[in-house]
Amino acid sequence: MKKLISCLLIIIILIAAFLAYFWFIKPKDDNQDLGGRIKDFVSDDEKFTFAVISDSERKDDNLNKKYKQAIKQINQSDAEFLVHLGDSVHFGNNKEFAEFKNYMDKNLDIPYYIVPGNHDILADEAGKGVFLKYFTDLYDSWDHKDSHFVVLDNSWNLEGFSDQQLNWLKKDLAENQNPVYIFMHRPTKIPYEDLYEINDAGTKQSFASYEKFYEIINKPENNVKEVYSGHIHMHFPFNLKSIPMTIVGSSGSEPRYDFMKNDESYYHYFEVEVNGDEHVNSLVEIE
Repeated sequence: MKKLISCLLIIIILIAAFLAYFWFIKPKDDNQDLGGRIKDFVSDDEKFTFAVISDSERKDDNLNKKYKQAIKQINQSDAEFLVHLGDSVHFGNNKEFAEFKNYMDKNLDIPYYIVPGNHDILADEAGKGVFLKYFTDLYDSWDHKDSHFVVLDNSWNLEGFSDQQLNWLKKDLAENQNPVYIFMHRPTKIPYEDLYEINDAGTKQSFASYEKFYEIINKPENNVKEVYSGHIHMHFPFNLKSIPMTIVGSSGSEPRYDFMKNDESYYHYFEVEVNGDEHVNSLVEIE
């Protein structure tokens, strides 16, 4: 009997030691633990992609094959919305806008936002009334997940940004706490713009408005991450003081090759991947 009891005690001790090893002594899998911590601190809801496209118009064919192919590629991507940086049509008339809007509403699978470009307002430069028949705002902002997006209007080079628009921008950014991405048609302060005659012959008023704009976006508290523009039909990145600016090239209009002999002037759009406070731009060639 004593031997039986002793054997049982030994078995119990061995079982207890075995369980203790796996529960308290065996090292944890570092990869599994890291994965758990990542799930705790990084939410998939913070990650998303949006698309940016520009200058799709042609004189005789606003909805050309290149632009239609770009829309197909964007539909197949992970982009959650699209921003068109302007010059969606050539003459800015009702016929062109009706055709363009009808195509976008029927063929693009995600929401889209339109920036007014200089060609979009040709039929009514000062009033921009034709554009406003089809798109309700010249400038606006919205939130997507944990980021803030702003569309601005500098389509008329005699005006630049109106005082009313800049005052609105100050208020909009002051009320926002999230990372900010800004979209406008005409780029400003392009390196060597006078040498290459690409400053659009602006006025004192428009140049003064741009100086006010630089001051606003470079304030650290406004949390502006990047400005995107189009207009010159080629890709070119540079900085507006401390703020990156990406000029997005053509998605249908004739690409421009003369400025800096840029090799990335072919037809393209951009996908921007946002992850919390960071973002990455990727140039996507239109097939």
